[in-house]
Amino acid sequence: PDTALVERVEAVADAVGGRHVSTGEFRAGDLDRTGAAQRLRELADRLAARALQLALEAFPWSVLDGPAAALDLLRLAGTSSAGLMVDVWQFCNGGGDPGMLAELPPGGIAAVQLNDGPYVRPASPAEYLHHARAARQLPGTGELDVVGLVRAVAATGFTGPWSVEVNTPQLRALPAAEAARQAAAAALATLDEA
Repeated sequence: PDTALVERVEAVADAVGGRHVSTGEFRAGDLDRTGAAQRLRELADRLAARALQLALEAFPWSVLDGPAAALDLLRLAGTSSAGLMVDVWQFCNGGGDPGMLAELPPGGIAAVQLNDGPYVRPASPAEYLHHARAARQLPGTGELDVVGLVRAVAATGFTGPWSVEVNTPQLRALPAAEAARQAAAAALATLDEA
């Protein structure tokens, strides 16, 4: 990992705290799974010294193209200091099935990002990236089975944090307080329904 970047993350954690650090891989191509697992374990163990868990997120356009690939890497890393980041849009459009959460590696689920949107499979990497950046909607307003995935996550014993990650141009155009109000209302409605 980029040592300067890790040191900046550590400095922020020292200054303001936190519970996890998100990580992933945007590049496409082949993955040296053994080397990647070792780097993931080393970084997770380093951040664990600050009581931070590493949250590994898969992106459909990347070398970690879905939750199956992320879970495989987490199993190889074999550390409870790293867990899965469940982003609803990335999980569903990356070929995830809620049943795969029944057998998690040691770190379990590190965090959840609630959102919704259209299914975009099959699609090119460029289409995935476009939808991820411009078409993710508030939970409960798209085609994805957000409630079903939330139920599967809850069945693992996960208790939080639940966050909202939606970056549509429409939501970004709202005043921050109104965007936060809408995001909180949609998240609470989804969690209540689940």
